[in-house]
Amino acid sequence: MVFKDVMKLFEDYRGFKGGQVRFFGYDFSGADGVRIKISLLGRNYALAEETWRVVNVFLSGVGEVRSDFGDAKRCSITHEVKFLHAGNHGYCVAFTGGFDDVPFTLDAIRRFSNCYVLASLIEVFETE
Repeated sequence: MVFKDVMKLFEDYRGFKGGQVRFFGYDFSGADGVRIKISLLGRNYALAEETWRVVNVFLSGVGEVRSDFGDAKRCSITHEVKFLHAGNHGYCVAFTGGFDDVPFTLDAIRRFSNCYVLASLIEVFETE
């Protein structure tokens, strides 16, 4: 998917608010460094039945990552998961954590988000 298609997918799912983080994992087996897999369960509001689906996000060329979920194996998404272009850093997938009162910038993400990934490549797969 190209950037605008990934943006539309995140918009169709309304940032996965009310969904779940089913999996967040690190893969160190590749020659290109760490790869991150995030599996999200959410409702696709662009579909007539607002169907619940799983969206798998793979991030490669990871330059920076924070993933603080505490002891939870699955986490409810109470705010939003956002996708944005992060300039020279490539792409960013960030869990907002409710800091809506400040501008949504890379600096704010680094300061306030418990979970974010900066990577040069993103692949997204939607499954039923």
